[in-house]
Amino acid sequence: MRHFYLPNPDSAKNDTERFCCTLFLKILNGRERNTLSAILTTADEAGLSPELIARTLVEAGLRAPMEYFPPVFSQLLQDRRHIPLWSVAALSKAQHALLALWPAEASEEKTSFMPQRRGHLTLVYAA
Repeated sequence: MRHFYLPNPDSAKNDTERFCCTLFLKILNGRERNTLSAILTTADEAGLSPELIARTLVEAGLRAPMEYFPPVFSQLLQDRRHIPLWSVAALSKAQHALLALWPAEASEEKTSFMPQRRGHLTLVYAA
């Protein structure tokens, strides 16, 4: 069983993050049950890129397997994994926490970015 942590709009740092989190949760609880589709729908409705929405949601606490994120975002995190923390291009603490969940999954599912129905996901709201 894999864990899946939803973002918490109350922990958002600004109004844009709060708006993205709230819209994402509304879409996920409403018409979309697929996280990747919910990110893409949120991006369309907000007029922002899916990668920016994914980054914003990760900063607000979203944790999920790699295939539940846009492929470009997942690849960007993988590529920047080894950049030193003092660098301007370094990943944030939230992005490093997300990457900590991925290595075991990355070895099983090398390039599979589409959600697959294997096992169960447990939804856990971030505190």
